Amino acid sequence: MLLFTQLSRAIAIIGLLYGVFSLWGSYLAYTNILDQVAARSEGNRLFSHGLEVLFGSIILGTLAEISLSLRQKKDG
Repeated sequence: MLLFTQLSRAIAIIGLLYGVFSLWGSYLAYTNILDQVAARSEGNRLFSHGLEVLFGSIILGTLAEISLSLRQKKDG
């Protein structure tokens, strides 16, 4: 169970970083002035994907912390 919690934390941190970089990438793609239509389409795709990963990571991290706190209460 402790391995699951540590693994969940690691995945959540990686997911948070990936989500933040996806949102930043969507901003850069959206503000690209060379090819407005393609850049905005790619920016919108990156933005929605970044939000999915970000919220998924927050949920996974929250579940890992709840799991750890329940285990600590059970153990002592």
